[in-house]
Amino acid sequence: MERWRYYWWKQFCFEVETEDFVGTFLYYTEEEGKKETSHG
Repeated sequence: MERWRYYWWKQFCFEVETEDFVGTFLYYTEEEGKKETSHG
């Protein structure tokens, strides 16, 4: 597993325990979507 994914996953697990989970998830998926479109 890539290191950034590992750190993101740790952050993700932490966010799950907070009310910020949904915001974090939406932000991540949005960023991933931008990457996908830029690669076209």
